[in-house]
Amino acid sequence: MIGVGGLLAFTAYWQEQSPPSQTPSASVSGDASDETEVVQGSLVRLTAKKMAAAAIQIQTLQPTELIVTRTYPARFEYDQSLHVAINAPTDGILESIQVKPGDDVKSGQVIAIFRSPAIGQARNEWLRRLDEAELASNESDWKQTIRSGTLQLIERIEQRQAIEQIKAEMQDVTLGQYRGDLLMQYSQWLLADRLARSAGNIGQSGAVSGRVVQQRQASVDQAAASLSAAIESARFEVEQTARDATVRYQAAQRSVDLAAQQVANLTGQMPQRSSDLNQPGKASGVAEAGVDETGDADGSDLSRLVLRSTIDGVVQERRFAPTERVTAGQPMFVIADTSRLWVRADIRDDDVASVHVSPGDSVRLVPTSMPERALDASVHFMGRRLDPQTGTIPLVLTVPNDNEWFRPGQFARVSVPIQRIESALVVPESAVIDVDGSTSVFVRDGESFRAVGVQLGRTGRQGVQITEGLHAGDPVVTEGAFVLKSELLLEGEE
Repeated sequence: MIGVGGLLAFTAYWQEQSPPSQTPSASVSGDASDETEVVQGSLVRLTAKKMAAAAIQIQTLQPTELIVTRTYPARFEYDQSLHVAINAPTDGILESIQVKPGDDVKSGQVIAIFRSPAIGQARNEWLRRLDEAELASNESDWKQTIRSGTLQLIERIEQRQAIEQIKAEMQDVTLGQYRGDLLMQYSQWLLADRLARSAGNIGQSGAVSGRVVQQRQASVDQAAASLSAAIESARFEVEQTARDATVRYQAAQRSVDLAAQQVANLTGQMPQRSSDLNQPGKASGVAEAGVDETGDADGSDLSRLVLRSTIDGVVQERRFAPTERVTAGQPMFVIADTSRLWVRADIRDDDVASVHVSPGDSVRLVPTSMPERALDASVHFMGRRLDPQTGTIPLVLTVPNDNEWFRPGQFARVSVPIQRIESALVVPESAVIDVDGSTSVFVRDGESFRAVGVQLGRTGRQGVQITEGLHAGDPVVTEGAFVLKSELLLEGEE
């Protein structure tokens, strides 16, 4: 018994004093208390054939900026600038439908025919207001013409032109009732003036009495007063009636605009105006917005509305069949261009202050159902308002989708930057492995590779921060670490 004990003691002493072996098989121990030390001293040497098969990649460790991220759930959505929902403008019936989900459509393309009594009433009111505006326009033009002609006539009378000259020059000028009224008053004044002058000349010779001369002069004064009164009255009346006609025409125009706006509220487009409201029949012959070459453009089918796409895109949804009745506000079609999508992540209120993103920044996006198609998305905007129901603020990203890989409603994960660490030692996640329960990284040591125990810090887009165990300049295995681990374990078993 003593001999055996002495032998065991000598053996233990020899193992403690002997230097560690340079072969991996000699350094593996089953003693759990020496696990970390043994791993740090483990070396693996691969043959040239195994090195080539393992595709080992080595990176010299250098301090770099680490962008720490936090992962949030997200969902693909339509890009709101490339998306339109076509809702029923009022109660009505879908008379016919020209598209189905999946169809490509162009802006302006007809997608359905909608019929509604409310739209017909609104259009009829608009047409009635157009007719009234036409009448008001004609009346205003007439009053303005009379005003202009009357003022010309008054100017000639005040200049005391000969009445024959006035009649000749004003023959084709529109004067209304003022032609007869003013010319009659002017003629009476001219006659009285001529008689008074004649009596005055004769009176100087004594042929007529002074009393007759005075009577003739009184007649002149009376005629002049009547003429002045007629001129003042005519000037006031033409100015007033012209102004009144203008006001009524402007009111009629406002009524047309209000009626047109009501049509636009129902149809989504302003109705088209006639180019000349002064031509009879023009108001009832204008082409209605939404009525194409297959519809009635003469106002006989006012309740018919042609629904058109307002964007280039693809029909995403069609919620009704032909001849179905719909109520105001019900969505009928969804059309979108999905070549670019939004991705919305909801950021918790207590995380908002730590999120460091600006429009145009890149954020890593991993589709939940297609992780192999991870890509960088661009920050579009971060919301300003907290949703009181969810306690979150939206972060919206834009994603190219020319290949139609993604669809609205699909889920994803986004890695949002929340911290920046300067001069960090960072390795890819593929470099970090578990060796006998110790978090380790393989470092090249001459022609061999040594597993080194490390302490991990924060994880970011570039990889994992190493806080202990490695130094700047260390050649770290970034790809092929699992192969080295397998070789290490196999040699340990031998």
